[in-house]
Amino acid sequence: MNRLSRDPFNPFTADFQRDPYPHYRHIRQLDPVHWSFVGVWMVTRHADVQTILRSPGTFSSRLSVWERYASNPKFRDANGDPTPYAKLTEPMMIFRDAPVHTRLRALVQKAFLPRTVQSLRAFLRAEVGRLLDAAEQRGGPMDIIADLAWPLPVSTICEMLGVPAADRDAIRMLSRRVAPAIAPLTRGATMASANEACTQFEDYFRRLADERRRRPGDDLLSAFIAAEEAGDRLTDAEIVSNCLLLFNAGHETTVNLIGNGLNALLRHPEQLEALRKNPELTPNAVEEFARYDSPVQMVIRNALEASRVGDKLVKQGEQLFVFLGAANRDDEVYAHADTFDVTRKGISHLAFGHGIHFCVGAALGRLEAEIAVLELLRRYPRLDGVDAEPRWGDNILLRGLRALPVSF
Repeated sequence: MNRLSRDPFNPFTADFQRDPYPHYRHIRQLDPVHWSFVGVWMVTRHADVQTILRSPGTFSSRLSVWERYASNPKFRDANGDPTPYAKLTEPMMIFRDAPVHTRLRALVQKAFLPRTVQSLRAFLRAEVGRLLDAAEQRGGPMDIIADLAWPLPVSTICEMLGVPAADRDAIRMLSRRVAPAIAPLTRGATMASANEACTQFEDYFRRLADERRRRPGDDLLSAFIAAEEAGDRLTDAEIVSNCLLLFNAGHETTVNLIGNGLNALLRHPEQLEALRKNPELTPNAVEEFARYDSPVQMVIRNALEASRVGDKLVKQGEQLFVFLGAANRDDEVYAHADTFDVTRKGISHLAFGHGIHFCVGAALGRLEAEIAVLELLRRYPRLDGVDAEPRWGDNILLRGLRALPVSF
């Protein structure tokens, strides 16, 4: 019997990908801070997850691959140099600690002020309407993922960055090729495709940034170029890297928020009907979407010093897989945690993170999901799921459906 078969918690199986929540419940009760067969700590209890997320001085978000895994072929080429993916993602603020993270976030978050996000409401309504019109014209069942949830956030981010309409399909495809690279086990052709896409993405946004320097516009890329905090500015590498961050962190997470939430509604028709009759509940429902089936299931942290987590001693240099999805189903925090309830009171989840790395674009993702759901339920009073087994992606960090066919 090998280590894998003896381990009571293996998030890399097909059964786990279909439904991780029984596995979370089992290991949370059995061993909530669990040393895994892959040589990392797996943390599943809400209290421990929250403690780790709010302790960046002890648990670093900086990806360990650049320090610990210099020979890892996922991040190094045949000459031992960083791959395009490694070079482009290294400056992302989600992979940096203070003081660099503090500086980057102060500059980037200016683009996500509440008034800026709310100014996109009319664009989002129009874009949702355009996407639904196109789906209707094609006829047959609509795929919520391909027809709505996937293109909507890409269109929104392109609109914010000022990407010309003619280039948006190409940028959408580059983003789609890069997204799987963050998963721990991504290798081979998928990683090669992501590296190629990173090179093309960087070339495109460096050219677009040069154009914005010559002719600034009323867009986020121009704001990145002009942004200044205490006499500091974003470097070219930081601008391009954090543009990619918007597509990766702000795209697939929103796809999953919309797709997972609508899947839950369709599988709980009484909740769908409650929301249809009380559309004012939609913002609260979006919070329940995020809690019940979290778009981001896991983040990675690295111990900068020895520290106790729960009843375990985590040594300096050890890595932790921190399961947000498990924390959001912890019965010690949420009454009837496995029940989907759009009327749930006082929802305070960890789906968008916690502490200094709380998602800077959370308000935008919420608004996109809210408008998508409101328009779907307003437009299609008979919206129903096509009876099919859900097909889930295989990325343990990001939980999302490959397709969600519906009739309308």
